Amino acid sequence: MTTDPGVSLRGAFPRQLAAGLVLGAMGVSLALSFATLVFQGDLAPELGRGAGWALASFVALGAVTALTSSFRGLAAGVQDAPTVIIGAAAVGLVATAEEPMATLAAFIILTTAFTGALLLVMGYFRLGGLVRYVPFPVVAGFLGGTGVVLTIAGADILFEPGGGAAELGLRTVPGLLVALLLVALGRGGRSSLASAVVLAVGFAGYHVAAAIAGIDRVEGMARGLLLGPFPSGSLADLGVIAELWSADWGAVFGQLPAVVVMAMLVPLGLLLNTGALEHTFKVDIDVDLELLSTGAGLMVAAPFAGLPGYVILGDTVIGRRIGGASRIPPLIAAVIGAVVLAVGADVVSLLPVLIPGGLLLGIGLDFLISWVWDIRHRVGLLEHAVIIGIVAAVAVFGFIQGVGLGVVAATILFVFRYSKTPAVRAVTTARVRRSNVQRNAADEATLVELGERAVVIELQGFLFFGSAEQLVKSVREGLGPEPHIAVVILDFRRVTGMDSSVAASFDRLARMAGEHQLEVILCGADPETLGTLQPTLDQGVIRYEVDLDRALETYEEEVLGSRAKPLALVPESVIDSHWEACPAIEMAAGDVMITEGEQRAGVFYLESGRASVVPADDEMAYRRAVLLPGSVIGELSHLTGQPANSTVVCDTECVVRHFTEEWFVEFCARDPVQALALQRLIAARLAEKLTAANRTIRSLL
Repeated sequence: MTTDPGVSLRGAFPRQLAAGLVLGAMGVSLALSFATLVFQGDLAPELGRGAGWALASFVALGAVTALTSSFRGLAAGVQDAPTVIIGAAAVGLVATAEEPMATLAAFIILTTAFTGALLLVMGYFRLGGLVRYVPFPVVAGFLGGTGVVLTIAGADILFEPGGGAAELGLRTVPGLLVALLLVALGRGGRSSLASAVVLAVGFAGYHVAAAIAGIDRVEGMARGLLLGPFPSGSLADLGVIAELWSADWGAVFGQLPAVVVMAMLVPLGLLLNTGALEHTFKVDIDVDLELLSTGAGLMVAAPFAGLPGYVILGDTVIGRRIGGASRIPPLIAAVIGAVVLAVGADVVSLLPVLIPGGLLLGIGLDFLISWVWDIRHRVGLLEHAVIIGIVAAVAVFGFIQGVGLGVVAATILFVFRYSKTPAVRAVTTARVRRSNVQRNAADEATLVELGERAVVIELQGFLFFGSAEQLVKSVREGLGPEPHIAVVILDFRRVTGMDSSVAASFDRLARMAGEHQLEVILCGADPETLGTLQPTLDQGVIRYEVDLDRALETYEEEVLGSRAKPLALVPESVIDSHWEACPAIEMAAGDVMITEGEQRAGVFYLESGRASVVPADDEMAYRRAVLLPGSVIGELSHLTGQPANSTVVCDTECVVRHFTEEWFVEFCARDPVQALALQRLIAARLAEKLTAANRTIRSLL
């Protein structure tokens, strides 16, 4: 993706003006439509004030985001889903509060200000990515539920009872036609400008038909064909703050769950829409800056009881397609909204009810089709069932209950699916899975013979009570009436975390181990997991090792005991004949024998002591090999001529002999038969290492 390019002003202003006029008309229509969604029923007489609140939000959000957004041309305003929550809360407030309008104003101011402050905090601390962790079925179900509410609201407006033939012909049928055309155009992938044309034709068509039928503006409002009646003069409600003292704050705080839902919804909707803009226009958008920008706009709108909102995806796409990547169109739209807010009554009452009713119904149907029907191709059967359940719960019980049901259902679905993910990544035995300690052929044969006595279980993912119980059950079944297992090694290296209840399962494992004389070794746990298991380890039945390699070494040392022999790779004849040219070197524990990347390091022969082959930057956590007396070190680099690929560190005091490249040249010239025998032995040892590695890899497939 690229950053958002600007647009040249030369020759572009006519397009920008056209885009601004379209955005202004659509933004005002949407704001008024959403105002009718809240102010209906007992609140219908207060629609004039509600229109002013919605327009105040459109102006504040539109102007602030147009000036400060990282995406030029971003159009913001009142949104559907937040308005639905406000509408649902309004029903409860009107039913319980003594001063419904003052109480509703207090609720909206509190909600908008809290949401704006939350967005500012999230943007300041760059927390935009956190909202993306909301489960997708919850998001889809919520949007589908929004579609149900919008569809019902639009249908209620268009099918208002008590109408006659004139109402049917001037409101219901045209409104349905507008809704269906909006859905068809949106799903047909046609230009969003066509939607604006439909609204313009609907507006003009009503007034032409009303003029023919002899219905004037006053009669149109009285018969529910036009918005209104509104109070004369400005729609701006500048004194709404002064009414807060008479609000029923008990009823306001009783709606705090709705405030919490709004605080989740607005950031989520903002991020979803900005993500869609990124994919649509192939640009990068600074999400945290958008949080700050929208938060500032909401804080400006809050004192005027502005309804919550954020970026409007459809309007932004229209503005960009008509006027290009410019801040001017959304600013023009905000100016249009301010003019309507200032002089509004006469202008707004010219808007036929079929426009907001058709818009709400069309948006609702589009949401339902997209998030209930089309979504089935993107989710599994269970997730689709969760989405439908949320939609049904929203339709029957309300948004808060629907979202709560969605979160619970998504959590149960996650636990169910995760419980089916095996906690055991691989099960092998010490016959094929051995430590990195290099041993002689006799010791290797012993470990192969007795390897079935030790089982290595590699765990993965997040362990909780279900997966832990499955693990304990499998170990118990492995013991059986005639157990052949003496050691169980549990590798926690790939475990990402564990539930505290898992400790109880491991307590039972410890008791079972004590009863059956079973040795259990835990290894590779992170500090947090180790802390949870520490009480079990303190019982002294289960042991702990740093990693799987050391756990396997512990088992092998117990099996071999005093029978372990040095490697004795180099023939005695070579030692007797040619060792005198390389005197013994004594090295202390911690001394570095070979450094990774070292050129022409030569070959070392370990006469006594113990050393480890480790990555240069992680000496204690991971050992590539453990070297015992008789080991030849650096042979791969010697044979290939490449730099050393590992660092070799002395674990104890060591006695070594260092054979330089010059020594090998002289050795080959002096005794070619013995030199060839030595080279063959080195190559054979490398082949044995490769065979052992392949055996381990096959056991994990």
